[in-house]
Amino acid sequence: MAFRSAGQLIRPGKGRREDSMVYVIALVFALMMVLGHDLQSLAASAPSKIVIAHAAMNARVLPLWVAKEQGFFAKYGAPSEVIFIRQAPTLVAALTSGDIQIGYTGGTAVLGAAAGGADLKILAAFTNRVTYDLVVRPGIKTPEDLRGKKFGVQSIGGTVWMGAILGLEYLGLDPNRDNVQLIAAGEQSVLAQAMMVGTIDATVLDGVASRYLQQKGFPILVELGKLNLPISSVGIVARGSFIQKNPQTIENLLKALLEGEAFLVG
Repeated sequence: MAFRSAGQLIRPGKGRREDSMVYVIALVFALMMVLGHDLQSLAASAPSKIVIAHAAMNARVLPLWVAKEQGFFAKYGAPSEVIFIRQAPTLVAALTSGDIQIGYTGGTAVLGAAAGGADLKILAAFTNRVTYDLVVRPGIKTPEDLRGKKFGVQSIGGTVWMGAILGLEYLGLDPNRDNVQLIAAGEQSVLAQAMMVGTIDATVLDGVASRYLQQKGFPILVELGKLNLPISSVGIVARGSFIQKNPQTIENLLKALLEGEAFLVG
């Protein structure tokens, strides 16, 4: 693996670029066949308004907000309230407890909770590749310079954390072996601010935030989005019990979000 000299970007070779895509894993027809529910009896149990929570402020949540602002949820008979919960593990806890019905979040925290016995299902995924840039403070020029440094993430166990782990792995670094301290600092804007004041030495950011820091003199050490690294990223998550009781609501939500995605790319 070749690296450029001081302050220059490490650019991986050309790889397959994945457009944003939607994988609908659980279709209502399959649910109806497996569960044998009668649609009319289920309609009475459907909540009057669905609470959907997201845990990040970045471009990947655009389909959700487009569906809300363009009235697609109402169009398909799934009136919804969209709220922001700052960290994915907190969102997953709210989802598990029933405080919210739908999570629009990265799969890393969800998979961890499911492995621990939580009744959570990923219904659809909008991205399945790492899309971050690995941004560093001036003076960090090679992967070896990250040894002993502070690496900011949104939360431990979240999607940004996993992106950081994959980025370090690509660079041949191990957080434990190389004493890279992973620090839960907050969402994208907080991470960018932490870089500027020197609280952290490196982080992974979406394109808008990373380019802003680059203009301020912070190098992008590697563009992870060009590496085609697979990750269970932003998707639609619900409790299995909610899916069983409300298959029509799930179908309507997916239709609205698909139209939100189509609105963006069309």
